[in-house]
Amino acid sequence: MGKRLRSDNLGWKDRQLARMSRKKWKPENRHLKIVLIGGARGKRTAATILSHILQTQGEVVSISDDTIYTVDELYEELYIASKLKSSFVVLRIGEPLFNSKVLQKLHADILIVPSCVTTEQASRLFKVAQPIKFVYGLISGEDPLVDNEDIMVSFSVDGRTDAVITDIKQYRKGTEFKLVIDHQVKLSLATHLIGRFNCFNIASAVAGVYALHLPLTDIDESVADIEEVSCNYQYLDVENVYSVAIDMADDFSTISSIISDIAKLVKRRLIVVVDASKVGEKNIEQLSTQAQRLILLDVNDFKRDKTDIERVVSPEGAYRKIIQIARQGDTVLLFGHAFAQRDETGNLTAVTGLSKV
Repeated sequence: MGKRLRSDNLGWKDRQLARMSRKKWKPENRHLKIVLIGGARGKRTAATILSHILQTQGEVVSISDDTIYTVDELYEELYIASKLKSSFVVLRIGEPLFNSKVLQKLHADILIVPSCVTTEQASRLFKVAQPIKFVYGLISGEDPLVDNEDIMVSFSVDGRTDAVITDIKQYRKGTEFKLVIDHQVKLSLATHLIGRFNCFNIASAVAGVYALHLPLTDIDESVADIEEVSCNYQYLDVENVYSVAIDMADDFSTISSIISDIAKLVKRRLIVVVDASKVGEKNIEQLSTQAQRLILLDVNDFKRDKTDIERVVSPEGAYRKIIQIARQGDTVLLFGHAFAQRDETGNLTAVTGLSKV
């Protein structure tokens, strides 16, 4: 999925050179194409998908491990990508960089926002992005993550070209949908990734390829090649009679959408484990109606809820509770970084005590 950029392993001398390169940065002389991916949702998955597509087209791609929040981090990542002689670098950027003028100075090749925004938000982001090519999901009035099968999502390329998602079909082991770009390019895409939210991630990556004037030939095969994105509704290899999956979503809207999609696909009960601080107390009642059992990771553990909501103070407590209540055919869905860690290559991997049962 591309060469991983590990700025945490950068030596002091290289860090200084990286920061000095910020002053010498001359966009017109560089050969490295810069792809920035921002927004509230889907950055990691969209970056992984886009990197894979670029690689299948013969590009040398570097991809950041983490979301970048500061200008120094940004230039460190660019410095590493240059040293690796990459032709493309794909970087996930946080909100602080949207509010700085660094994007205009950087002259990146494209900014992709896989999460959907309102027309007003798009207008604000468009001003920030100029003169960069800009791909963003556009909605009007409604959140496409609500439980509405009929809603169509349009990804806009610089406000002129639309990439419209239609005919989403969800299965237990994948998703199919159609993507129409600029009213003439029609793609039928099938992916191992599950849920409508991944259709948005894939559509933003494909629209990015189109905006970069790269070929869309065999892009359906490139999308189908991706068997999983670590910790994106990823099934874990556990020796139990129930299934266990993990996802890194950490806001209520996305979590609720994923539960809504998965609840239609599971064989038996859906048991959800989520960090209470990420969803907010006011939303817990709604989540409890979407899943058959809800386990809350809550460091305070001071509230008593109705019997179908359990509260635990640690991931280990969640594992013990799952072992007590999960039965054959159930699906356990873990949300959040509390259940994941980085491996030696920098990839996110799941950590659970369930495989040892």
